[in-house]
Amino acid sequence: MTNRYISTLSAVRKDDINRVGEKGANLGELAGKGFPVPSGFVVSAEAYRIFFTSLRLQKILHSLNKAGAKELSKACGVIRNTITNASFPGELAESILAAHQQLVGSKINETVCAVRSSATTDDLSGASFAGQHATYYYVERANLLRMIQYCWASLWSKEAVNYRNACGIEHSTTMAVVIQEMVRSEISGITFTANPVTSADEIVIEASWGMGAAIVDGRVTPDRYILDHDTLQLLDQRIAEKSVMVPSKLQPETSSRLTEVPPGLQQQPTLSRELLDTVADWALKAEKHFGSPQNMEWAISHGRFYILQSRPISSVGRRSRSQEPDGQYILFKSAINNAAQPFTPLTANLISLATSPALRSINGHCYFNLKYIRLLSPFKLSDSQLVDLFSGLTPEDSWPRETLFLRRLPFSLLFWLYGYLLFGVFFARSRNMPENLLKQYQKNSQNIEKKPNNDIFKSLLRLSLLPKIFDPIGSIPLWINISSVRHLFSFVPLRILLEHWLPHLRPEALSLFCTGNSSLYPNLYPKAVESAIEQLVFKAGQFPSIRDQFLKRPPDEVVNALKKNPNARPFLQLFESFIKEYGYRAAKELELQSVRWEENSSHVIKLIRDRLLASTDKKQNKELSPEERIRLTNKIKQQLEQYPFERPFHLRWYLILFFYKITKRFLKFAESSRSYHLMAMSAVRKNLLCLEKEFLVQGVLRCKGDIFFLQLQEIAHIQQGVLGWSDIEERIHQRRHDLIKAARKTPARAIGIDLPDNAQNKSASSGAPQVVLPGQTASLGSYTGRARVVIDPKESPELLSGEILVAPYTDPSWTPLFLTAGGAVVEIGSYLSHAGTAAREYTLPCIVDVTDCTKHIQTGDLLWIDGEKGEVHILETKHPSAEGTAQDAD
Repeated sequence: MTNRYISTLSAVRKDDINRVGEKGANLGELAGKGFPVPSGFVVSAEAYRIFFTSLRLQKILHSLNKAGAKELSKACGVIRNTITNASFPGELAESILAAHQQLVGSKINETVCAVRSSATTDDLSGASFAGQHATYYYVERANLLRMIQYCWASLWSKEAVNYRNACGIEHSTTMAVVIQEMVRSEISGITFTANPVTSADEIVIEASWGMGAAIVDGRVTPDRYILDHDTLQLLDQRIAEKSVMVPSKLQPETSSRLTEVPPGLQQQPTLSRELLDTVADWALKAEKHFGSPQNMEWAISHGRFYILQSRPISSVGRRSRSQEPDGQYILFKSAINNAAQPFTPLTANLISLATSPALRSINGHCYFNLKYIRLLSPFKLSDSQLVDLFSGLTPEDSWPRETLFLRRLPFSLLFWLYGYLLFGVFFARSRNMPENLLKQYQKNSQNIEKKPNNDIFKSLLRLSLLPKIFDPIGSIPLWINISSVRHLFSFVPLRILLEHWLPHLRPEALSLFCTGNSSLYPNLYPKAVESAIEQLVFKAGQFPSIRDQFLKRPPDEVVNALKKNPNARPFLQLFESFIKEYGYRAAKELELQSVRWEENSSHVIKLIRDRLLASTDKKQNKELSPEERIRLTNKIKQQLEQYPFERPFHLRWYLILFFYKITKRFLKFAESSRSYHLMAMSAVRKNLLCLEKEFLVQGVLRCKGDIFFLQLQEIAHIQQGVLGWSDIEERIHQRRHDLIKAARKTPARAIGIDLPDNAQNKSASSGAPQVVLPGQTASLGSYTGRARVVIDPKESPELLSGEILVAPYTDPSWTPLFLTAGGAVVEIGSYLSHAGTAAREYTLPCIVDVTDCTKHIQTGDLLWIDGEKGEVHILETKHPSAEGTAQDAD
């Protein structure tokens, strides 16, 4: 069926762009050439032109080019309302409905359609309107004409008009609409035939379960596969945790189109090797046909592959630059050590409001403004020296004495004296803080959970910063954090004394000597959690029938299965007690969006399973660390005896021991205070979920999880009725996409500062060149093995036993990987970071602060970790085969 209003998709060609728009022309071209495109038809741009002209909006159109922000928003609203409220012309309506009847035939009650906008400027060279013009799914005959009007109206959204103004595109543009039989997809995705970020000659495939709207809207982080453009060799893959999807059929009883992915599928790869080849093959055929790199949307239903859209990649050749603020900033490692992934906007907003103004959220990570450090330091230091000082590292070059800035010295001394007097009360109160205060704080958190407060920020302040007058010091976590910085005033002198008196002591000696000693403080809270998990592992391993449930069943099914086993009763009682005491914790602990253990205990089940699978040798090695420490202690005492009067009086040893004990005590505060913050964030999360439930009922929010992509002020404005869904929809959509982009990148160690690339080329004994990456030793030992680069523990292939873990950073959710790793190389970290602590716990060699290690090292490279010098040697580069990588993921 073809007339001035309607064109069958298979009859359209690429030269018809002015009549059917770019999207319609591309789909018609592919359909006519035998590509697997769903059947459909196009409502022409001529139909839109006739309809729009009848509305007599020319006067408003002339004002759009010069309108201010408020005038533009108002004018766009008037145009959209006029379009959606106008009567549909009778002749045009009859043609569209007749074409629809011809498309669906006798399956009218079973078939729903996808209605896609196709503006005549949609995908012109140098301009991409992706995501700005509307697409609607599940469209039935009864509301087909209405959805077409909505597509036409999307041409006049404020964002689309602004984009046309920025690109110099006239507002005389028109819009066609593509109506196709909707593919009820089990798997959907997007494919780029050239890397859109690096412009590399690679095929990038992203895929997730269900309909593609979840990916396009940023509701889910998809699996990501990178293939060589010519050979289709699998270069890299990241298997995401796909917790939600848009189903192919909507449930009538729910208002949200998002549903939970079955737990057994959430971490399963969406594409097999065969399906990867199918997707890549059709993408390359489209690229060859159009003669340029393509961005292709696709779907798989009942084993059949469909192309939903194909257009040029507008970003190839242009590197995207993230929005970075002016000034100089250093990554705040304390935040990274507790949350490796970027924070959602709401979490970042809360943390920045509740902490020092010197902290700022940039791309979801916490950064410290360098100007505050520079003002307070009495030294003339270069940018890189200042970064090293803030990071707790020893600069490569010793500082000359003339670096002391005498003019700034009095100001610095006065400031530090004022700070000590200001915080002196809290320092004194925290000096002998009893262990049981954490229990009292947990009660405070539970009281706030029982009495939800709509003022989220007030709840967080009550739990973190502003207690009641007679509250104990243990109810003020931020002040405990501030008190814990005193470990620096003992740690730095300790390091200086050891380096001065024992210059030939191994670099990793300080980390082993100063950290990881649980014997001094057996009640250290993180250690208590580990101990409780070990008890659960012991109980689970007592009976083969219990152990088998952990090893053979999906984590979400284990507890219900154990309830049917009489032998599992002691384990279940212990498990319930564990959840009751530690249920406030989560995989990504400081992130408000993270599901807590008490909400879903599957993560705890996974921890138990990983420990059950861990080798006996690994568990035995764990007990060697105290022996190593005793030997090191004796070695230090013996080497100090070379100095006068040391053997009879041990003065130097007692001085070292004095600073050591102070360091250990305040490191304990730093570790324990994390548990306080986690309780506070858990209580705030519960308040937020109650508030989100109200917003969903009111229709202000549409999907679960949207609230975490708002700011506190925006939540307040929603409560006051100032903002509605139409005001925040685009913000949430954009912020979700920004978070996904930020999660794919390693956060910069510094912003606004040029740091040297420390990678060095050296020659091995055989004469072959090798790359040496310097870092800081966080756990002693040397090890040689193959590298496994892991960006996110839930989105990467399984780490094989003995492989060297190479990561941008780690937090407690990475701990299971240390059970199977042979060593660790981490881009961001310190002696006291999670990576160093976990590596020492399992006696793995670990090098931290290895700049750009995830870029210099690739999976399969042969590495030598030299713990003696704090270096990582790349002995041999080796790309894993496609087959090997695929097997690793299974």
